[in-house]
This record gives sequence, structure tokens and C-alpha cells, in this order.
Amino acid sequence: MRELELYSFTVGKASVVHRRAQQELKQYASIGEDIERQTESIRSELQTLKASAVEEQGLRKQREECESLSKMVNQLPSREETRRAIEACESDRGETVRKADVTSERMALYSRQFHLLMRAVFDVKSQLAEEDEEDQAELKASAAAAAGESKDGGSEIKDVDMDSASAS
Repeated sequence: MRELELYSFTVGKASVVHRRAQQELKQYASIGEDIERQTESIRSELQTLKASAVEEQGLRKQREECESLSKMVNQLPSREETRRAIEACESDRGETVRKADVTSERMALYSRQFHLLMRAVFDVKSQLAEEDEEDQAELKASAAAAAGESKDGGSEIKDVDMDSASAS
């Protein structure tokens, strides 16, 4: 009996250990499932954070581009200033064109006056040359006539030739 009691006690002990082991296995399985759920939750959270990080990087890049464009735009003059500068340039251009037209008209007038002056100078020069030729011809004719009349008159003709030569 004692053996039986001992055997019964050992079986009872083994039964308790077995139940306890079964409970621990259930607890470990439950803990494993909790860990698996937490792992999946963390994985999905990581995926969400990665997507969020990529989106934030894109937004940051866009902000940087906007800032650089803003700086570039701020360096340029405003539309009003540009419009005023264009109007001033157009006004200056119009004034310059008007001055160029006036100058062109003056140059045309001066050119015509210069050509008229040169023609007058040429005409006067031609007229003086013709008068000199006529004077020379008259002197020669009068010298020839005087030489034919007397031989003493030749000294007077030389004096006249000298006077006309110094006058020229």
C-alpha cells in the first residue's frame, strides 16, 4: 500500500506537473501570439513611417525649391518697375529716333548747301579762268598791235605783261 500510495502520489505529482506544463505551454503560445501581433503592428507602423518619411522628403525638397525660386524672384525687379523701365526705354528710343530724323534732315540740307556752294565755287573758278584767258588774249592782241606800230612801245608792253603776271 505504501507503494501504491507512493505510486499514486508520484502519478498525482506528474499529473500536476503535466497540467502545469500544459498551462505554461498555453501561456507561451499566448505570449508568442502577442509577440507576433506586436511584430506585425511594428512592421506596419514601420511601413507607414517609411512612406511618411518619403512624403516628408518630397515636401522638404519642394519647400527648398520654392525658397530658391522665391529668392531668385525677389532679386528681380517688380513688374511695375520693369514696366516703368520699358516705358522709359521706349520714350528714350522715340526721342532718339526724333533726334536722328532731325539730324538726318539737317545733314541732307547741309549736303545740298555744300553741293550748291561747291558748284558756285566751281562756276566762279571757271568764270575767273575764262576772264584770265580773255585778259591774256586781250593783252597778247594789244601787245601784238603795239609791237606792229612802234618799236619803242615794246618796253611799255613788257611793263604791262609784268603787271598782269603779278596780278594773277
